[in-house]
Amino acid sequence: MKKNNIFIKISLKITFLVVSLIPFNLQAQSLEIIPQVNYTFGGRIYARNGELKIRNSESYGLSLDLAKKEVSFQVEYFYQPTLGDYRDYLDPTANQSSNLNVSWYQIGVRKRFMASDKIVPFAGVSIGLTHFILNTSPRRYDEASLSFSLQGGANIYLSNRLGIRLHGRLMAPVQFNGFGFYVGTGGTGVGANASSYFLQADFGAGLVIRLTKK
Repeated sequence: MKKNNIFIKISLKITFLVVSLIPFNLQAQSLEIIPQVNYTFGGRIYARNGELKIRNSESYGLSLDLAKKEVSFQVEYFYQPTLGDYRDYLDPTANQSSNLNVSWYQIGVRKRFMASDKIVPFAGVSIGLTHFILNTSPRRYDEASLSFSLQGGANIYLSNRLGIRLHGRLMAPVQFNGFGFYVGTGGTGVGANASSYFLQADFGAGLVIRLTKK
């Protein structure tokens, strides 16, 4: 637990530092705050004796974009409250469903394609930390891992100050130090080694609130 909290604190400090180092006088066009609602597809974590399925669910997030004409730098957070379904290959009595909360902390860059002043498609990549909290019985499992994502979409500006963002993302937590989700009283569970990963994807919409404009 303490180790994971340290990872999160370091990630947040790095995020703050990166944002602080992006000066507004480098021809920055706008600062945009984008609250968002998404539908996130779950994934599966496989192991030798079982698997953990993350259910599809809604997720909620917030993006901070420092946008120039053809590129933007972003800090992004979004949260998925869902369920994790554990299925044991050998012992069906160990199967169970538990509350699973997934939080994503990402920093990244996007290429903006200036089709017009009103419609701006974009594509980008980000890297950061993903935090999992699985509330199993009788224990609570807490883990953080390095992650990255690919994303694309478009901002549709309704005025100089307001717009709509439509987007899709492909996300991949990477268990570089190894971890396991363990459920039940018998110590059964899903373990992942340093080379394993799984994929999630989502699509959603956000409200673009432009605070400054060149």
